[in-house]
Amino acid sequence: MKNYIGSVKSLFLLLSISLIFGLGTNIQISNAEILSDNPGNFKILSRTSIQNPRLMSRTENNFVISFDMSNKEGAQPDLKYGLQLIEESENGQVIADEKIFSEIFTLGPNETITREVNYTAPSYLVGEYSIWLIIENSSGLNQGVGTVGKVQLLGDD
Repeated sequence: MKNYIGSVKSLFLLLSISLIFGLGTNIQISNAEILSDNPGNFKILSRTSIQNPRLMSRTENNFVISFDMSNKEGAQPDLKYGLQLIEESENGQVIADEKIFSEIFTLGPNETITREVNYTAPSYLVGEYSIWLIIENSSGLNQGVGTVGKVQLLGDD
């Protein structure tokens, strides 16, 4: 019986030591991951943004919208801007209409440009919509977004 108790104590001691050193190793690995400069090896592709979106005027479904597009670092070529009408639905947000403007431009480092656009919403749309502005590259990859706000569309009378 004494040998059995001694064996249990030895096994318990061995497990305790393994557990303590095992946890210490895991903690060190976790700390190494947290302290890493770039643990996910992420690369920032763009620092473009839309700023100061403003609804300048509105006549029925016709909108004049002004906004700034800016870039922080590195040239961003082959950019386009556009507008989306977003409707809230039971299934989330739905793009009710989209217009991508034909201008293609480059934003240089620390450059900001201002644009004013005219947009006419389809006359069949009725209800509350959000107007979003977007910047995308020629491949359609989104580079920046901004919201003008919500508008109420009355549709055909």
